[in-house]
Formats: sequence, structure tokens, C-alpha cells
Amino acid sequence: MSLPRLHRWRMLAPLALALGILAGLVAPAFAETVRYGIDPAWYPLEYRDAQGRHRGMTADYLADVARRTGLDFELVPTQSWAETLAKLERGEIDMILAGGASVIRARGLLGTVPYFDQLPVVVVQAGAPHLKDLDDVRGKIAVQSDSSAHYWLMSLGRRRAILPTANASEAVRAVAAGQAEAAVLSAAVAAHLAQTTFHSRVRILTPPSGESTLSMAVRAGRADLLPVLNRALSSLEEAQHARIQAQSGVAERIMVEMPWRSVLRRAGPPVAALVLLLSLFVYWNRRLAQARRAADGANLAKSRYLAVMGHELRTPLSGAISTLELLQRKTGDQGHAGLLGNVLTLVRHQLTMIDDLIDMEKASTGHLCIKPEPCDLGRELEAAVALFQPHAEQKRIHLAYHEITPLPAMLEIDGARVRQILHNLLNNAFRFTDTGSVTVAVSTARENGKDVFTMSVADTGVGIPAEKVELVLQPFVQAHQNSPTPRGGSGLGLAICRQLAHLMGGWLRLTSTEHVGTRVTLSVPFVSRDTALHPVLPLAGRRVGLDKMPNVLEQRISKLLLDAGATVSAADDEGLDAQVTAAPSAQGGLLLSILAGRGDARAQCAGAPLFLPRTFIEQCVYVSAGPSTDASDNAVAREPKHRAILQRRRLPNMLLVEDDPFLREVMRQQLAELALDVEFAADGNAALDAWRARRHDLVLTDINVPGRNGIALATELRKAHDGVDKPLVIIGQTADTDPSTRQHAQQAGMQELLLKPVRNDDVCRVIQRYFPA
Repeated sequence: MSLPRLHRWRMLAPLALALGILAGLVAPAFAETVRYGIDPAWYPLEYRDAQGRHRGMTADYLADVARRTGLDFELVPTQSWAETLAKLERGEIDMILAGGASVIRARGLLGTVPYFDQLPVVVVQAGAPHLKDLDDVRGKIAVQSDSSAHYWLMSLGRRRAILPTANASEAVRAVAAGQAEAAVLSAAVAAHLAQTTFHSRVRILTPPSGESTLSMAVRAGRADLLPVLNRALSSLEEAQHARIQAQSGVAERIMVEMPWRSVLRRAGPPVAALVLLLSLFVYWNRRLAQARRAADGANLAKSRYLAVMGHELRTPLSGAISTLELLQRKTGDQGHAGLLGNVLTLVRHQLTMIDDLIDMEKASTGHLCIKPEPCDLGRELEAAVALFQPHAEQKRIHLAYHEITPLPAMLEIDGARVRQILHNLLNNAFRFTDTGSVTVAVSTARENGKDVFTMSVADTGVGIPAEKVELVLQPFVQAHQNSPTPRGGSGLGLAICRQLAHLMGGWLRLTSTEHVGTRVTLSVPFVSRDTALHPVLPLAGRRVGLDKMPNVLEQRISKLLLDAGATVSAADDEGLDAQVTAAPSAQGGLLLSILAGRGDARAQCAGAPLFLPRTFIEQCVYVSAGPSTDASDNAVAREPKHRAILQRRRLPNMLLVEDDPFLREVMRQQLAELALDVEFAADGNAALDAWRARRHDLVLTDINVPGRNGIALATELRKAHDGVDKPLVIIGQTADTDPSTRQHAQQAGMQELLLKPVRNDDVCRVIQRYFPA
């Protein structure tokens, strides 16, 4: 459904200026010339003719890719395949057109989706009837150097039998001359050589079981080309593949000579009518193909533009969010904190709207993906709800979070997508609720032999008319679009949430009563894991007295303390004796209170339930279990919760790679709260030098840094780290939401890829996971 013009303008007006500026920056990035290299003598797959022009099957594929993407390609001439690979490694060439999987792995390249099956065959002398397959060969095996066949033979343990040659023709020539007993090469190349050069002197045996696909490949420094090339190659249909391979002489064809004159003389008018119909059919199909190519090109351009635009918009917004959160933590003025909270809410809303637009585009092209991995979902959801607490206080709305049944300490699910759904649902709830409450409830159950996670977000807002309940789950539809009270939003949140729920194998349902409220329920399967991310609290054998607090809060804190091995009592008339209450540390006990330093806390506790995140409760327990501190000293009270959580761990020395000076300074101040030993680098080359000098335990790098980007840096660090006993953790950070970016990060050796903005919560989670106590 199209977006109404007025609503579209209201949604995009805040971004209009940024889009106008960035549009001029994006276009030149795709107008540059891409340099490529080929094997100059690999007939008929690719070669250079007498005039030095690129010919063969890969030339036709490249021409098709150029038409679909609008990219300009320039051939860098070389004299051999070895020279082509050498120039690629030095950065003088951006990509190659025909690389097997083993070549791509050995050279550290990034390969596209395969586009051709290059069946390997064994070539022997025609006068050697005793040779039936490769296992019968006992002498030398000729093979082109640095080819897929070369690496495949080495993987079979036949390194000593290999006779390397400059090209495939030389390999077959060695067999014909008796210098080698056999040669291994592509079937298409072998058939061409046997028919044109060596005729009856060689014969082709049954193909061995080797790798059989060709892909285009780019060097690590040009990873930006990979999504564009993949989309172009994936859009080719089987008929188009067959046409390209046939016109280059690769596909097998049977030529039949038909007696057209005799047929026409006898058939007469029926044949003429048939020819006319066929001509019209061919003409119509060509018109359809042209229209489809134009549509594919437009879709590729749109996807490419959205990917770049999303990255360029998310980067400054992520920096703004990190800065505002940092200022909000540091300011002591409640009025300033409230203003900062308002701005932070607006910026987060803009970031959410950008993410929704990008995800809707991915969903329309089938590229929206789910990645389940172990996580402490309860902790992550509570932290997500806590982000909305200032907004709730500002609107005087009660925000509550309840675990109906305790969540496992670790479960395998796409935690990032569940948080995204919760964030969208809470945004909607607060947008349409003016008084009352917003309640988040989570639980787990066993249904039909599967563990199922359920989350509901209920509000007491304006509700949705019954006839619009199903419509609001469609993209760009809003229930109160024509309301006299504007509510904002893009109309994408619920549609994205339902798409994500289906991708995770679950469902999303909405129930609402107008003027009463709305409830949205998510249900998705998960796999329970036993290992916990957070450490066990060191309270075994200790007595803890709890000051008066609401029942629900006292139950949650008591459970946490009991799990840590403590004995819990209420510090009132029926609790600990007066001596322990007055001086708990003298009796070996602890006194835990949420009321210290809050003048209105008892009044709040006597009324409505109090929301308190689990992370804050853990901080209280850490502080209470730590060294004794004089009551007049408030240093512990000012200490950030993250430092308390990390104080019992071996903290890694850290290298942070960020080229933007503004974001680098924000991260410097942000990480200072954790008391980490951090060294900073502005580009990939400086980062590699810094790591070689200090051998850091943890490297946090942006993907798009100059010199040597994050993917190339991770690859080099893994190579340099081989054989070193000290562990190395490499974490990437990016504003790019393209799934291929995460795939490339994993291939390069990164343990995780974080989406900007990176918070101290994320850093603490990484340290807790990879640097145990």
C-alpha cells in the first residue's frame, strides 16, 4: 500500500536535509572504475585476443553484470595467471572473474555466489589405454600453477607428483610430449584444447571428484562490491546462463541441418504463418526481457542506495545517542537530565524509523534474516525496558516489567530481533498512551514438544477501532492517521514485528478495545542453554537483611541473594536483631536498602509497585558484598554499575579502532567509566602496528576504517596471531545492517559484530563472555 503524500512528507521531513547532502556523497562512490584481471590464456572461459581485448565466457558474464549494476569495469592486462594474482594481492586489481573455492580461500579473497560449474577432468595420452582414472596415474601430473586443480591435488597429498605449468595449454602439451603422465584441468578448457590443438594425441578420462564451481572474487579491501555483484549474478535466470555459455562455445550443442526449402514448398502458407507467430513471440519476449532488466537495475540501484544511506544516517545518529547517554549519566542537574532525555527519545525514534525502512526493504527482497545465538534474554529485555523509564516518568505513566515464569539464564534465540520487537512495541504503547500504565510480561512454556518464549506489551491507551485491528499489521497503515491529535510514527513498526515473528518460527497477535487499551503478544520457539553469562555472586554463608520494600521487589531480590548462597531476613521487627541492623558488617551480615538517599522513596513504595531493573539489583549486591565502606563516603554510590559487575574479572587490555574523531572521543569517555586499559587507533594500518607492539587481548574495530578496513584488519590479526598462546578476541562494530557484512566479519575471524551505537552494556557482555573470572 502506498504511503499517503502528506504523511510521507511528515515522516521524512526531519531527514530531508541529511538526505540531500548525502545523495551527493553516495553517487560518486559507485561511479568509480572497478579494475579486474583475468587468466590471459584460459580458452574458452577467458582470454585476451590479438588486440588485447577480453574475450570468452567471463567477458559475457561481466558485460551482463555491468548492464545490471551500472558499474564501469577496466581490464588490467597481465601476461599470466600468476601475474594477475600478484597484482590482486598488491591492490593493483580489485577483482577476478573466475576463481575456484580453494583459490579464494588460499588468497584470502571474498567470493560471490557461484555462477558456473567447471567440471575437472583428467587428460592422458591417447596411446595409454591402461589409464582409466586418476588413481591409475603413478607418474607426474601436469597442472596450471595457482589454479583450483593445483590446490585440489595438494589437498589429496600428491604434492610431489605435481608438475606446475604456466597455463592449461602447457599442461596438456606436457602430456602430449610425454613429460607428464596426466594433466588435470577444467572440462571446457580440455575439450577446446583436444579439438583445436592436440586432436587425437590426447584423450579425456572420467572426471575426478574435485571442486566444480567458479565465482567472481574481490580483495578484502573492496568488500563493498560483493553485495552488488551477488545481486546481479543471483538475478540471472537459467536461460540466461545457458545463452552466455552457448555463445562462448562452452555449452555442448548439437547442430542439425534442416531442408527448409522442401518444407516451405510443401507446407506453404502454414509455415509462413508459423514463422510470423514465432517472430512475434521472439519480439515480445525481447521486450519483456528489456523491461525486466530495467526493473532489476532499478531495484539494484534502490537497494544499493538504501544500504549506503542507512549506513550514513545511522553513523551520526549512533554517535549522538552515545553522547546524549554519556551526558545524561554525568549531569547532576535533574532539569538538564530531563531535557537530555527528551532529545535522546527523539533521536532514538529517528534511528528506529530508519531501521524499520531498511528492514521493510530487506523483507520485500527476501533478505531479512534471523540469527539465533545464546544470550541472557532476561537481562537484555530488562535493560531495553529501562531505556523507556525516563520517558514513562515524564508522561507520568507507570512502566512495569514482569517475569511470569523465570527465564532460563541462557537461551538460544535471536536476542537482537526480540529486543527490536520490544522496542517497536514500547514505542507504539507510549505514543498512544496518555495516562495509566504500560506493562511488559514475559514467560516460557513447553508446547507441542518445544520450548516457547512469550512476551506481551499491554497499555491503557486510546486503543484501536475493531475494523482496523487487522489493517494496522500492514505496512504504512496507521489506526489514527486522520486523528486531530497527531501521534507520529511511520506505520512500519507492527508490520516489521510480524515479519520477524514469522521468520523466527512464531507469531504476533494484536487485540485492542477502543478507549480501553491494546495488547500485542509475541510467541517464538527457543532452545534452552545451561551455561550462564553472568558470574555467581559471592555471598555464600553471609546473612543479608532487607529493609522494608514492596513484596514483588523483595521476592526478586531475595531469589537473587538465595541463588548466591546468602541467608535472607527482613530487617524489621521480625527480622535481624537491632545490633545487626545497626552494624551488619560487625556481625558478618549485610544490610541492603533501596531507600538510602531518596527522600520520597518510602512514599513511592507504599503506593504503586516500583520498577527496578535486575542490573541495578546486581549492582547493589556487588557493592554490599565488596570491601566495607564508611557510610559518609559516597564513592561507591557514584561508581557505575558496569565497574561493579566487572570488578571481579581479569580485565583485558583493549585496542579500539575508530576513524571518526568525534565518535573516538565519545568512546574514550564512555570506556573510561569501566576503568579499562584502552589504546586508540584511527585507521587499520595504525591498529595493526599497535597490536604488534602490545598484543592486546581485545580489539574493537569499526568495519569502515581507512588504510585497512575492519575485515582486512581482522584477517591480518588472525594470521599474525597464529601460534600465540594468548587468546585474541576481535569484535566488529558497524552501522551497516546488511547481513552480508556479518557474514564477512565471521569469515575474517571476528567473534561478534555489534550494531552501533555500542554501549557499555555491550562491552561488559563481551568481557563476561570471553574473559571469565
